[in-house]
Amino acid sequence: LPISHCPTTPLPHQVVEFCEQWLDDHKLAAFKTTFVEPALLYFSAISAERHLINTIVHGRNLYAAVLMSTLGVQLPVAPFLDDNHRWGWVPFLRVAKADPDFKSALDVLWKPENLGKDRVTLPPCKNVKSVPSEVRPPDKTFIWDDQDMTPRTLANAALDMSASNKDRRDELSEYLAKFIEWFSADFLVERLVNVLTQNRENEMQILFAGMKRREPYLPGVEDHDDYKFWLYNEDDWSFDVGRGAKLLSYLGVVSPVVADALLPVPMAVPPMPLSPVPIGGLFAPSPGASPMPPPTPDGLGATPGAAEQPTP
Repeated sequence: LPISHCPTTPLPHQVVEFCEQWLDDHKLAAFKTTFVEPALLYFSAISAERHLINTIVHGRNLYAAVLMSTLGVQLPVAPFLDDNHRWGWVPFLRVAKADPDFKSALDVLWKPENLGKDRVTLPPCKNVKSVPSEVRPPDKTFIWDDQDMTPRTLANAALDMSASNKDRRDELSEYLAKFIEWFSADFLVERLVNVLTQNRENEMQILFAGMKRREPYLPGVEDHDDYKFWLYNEDDWSFDVGRGAKLLSYLGVVSPVVADALLPVPMAVPPMPLSPVPIGGLFAPSPGASPMPPPTPDGLGATPGAAEQPTP
């Protein structure tokens, strides 16, 4: 079991709950920056002010449904899959490829330091005042041009691997690749370690001590009593992503498979299998674990008790 579940290790469960909350917040920030803010940027640029609220209400349902069907990512707020109001849908990457000004604004929005920020706080985004009519995509569509689609039907269409659907799936993959970037080890591990150090430093030290007892053969682990000096190179204070991922795997946040791939070591003894706590976000759980429940006959299941949202 992970150290966080070992009854002899006094590591409060609150540190796991803290990670859960932080990762949920990170998912929402990544979702906002990848999908919602670019759509708002487009509708603001074409002066379609009424569609700003539609994007927040109806566009979110679509983009969240696509993430659920393709990546198995579930946001803290579940989408309404049968929302038939398609205002707020826009394939904004098509616009970015055809309009240099829009592309420049999107590049600024997608800088790492701007994760989770509102577009209106970034001057280059505020300066996009128009989009040429010839590059505007059809209203109420997102990659698939069928205007009778709902978030459920489009999310399921994204799973169609037929040859006729390849171009649309390839286009969708560009959006998904950007979303995934926010969860790469290089981007995420150091940020989470720093947040835990600021808020749960004593618990992180307990975690490190438990890891040392379990795997004393890890590189450099016996040379340090303070986890921070093990994670950072003392010559230039660069962060070791592999060591950070290894420590977080004992918390149940990073898959042991991912951690071992980032920190390969000659094993003096066979490693004991870990079963990390299934926390929302970041990397996949243990091998064999399914990221999503089995699909229903019609693909994505309906959200129980979901009520249709009004159109502004």
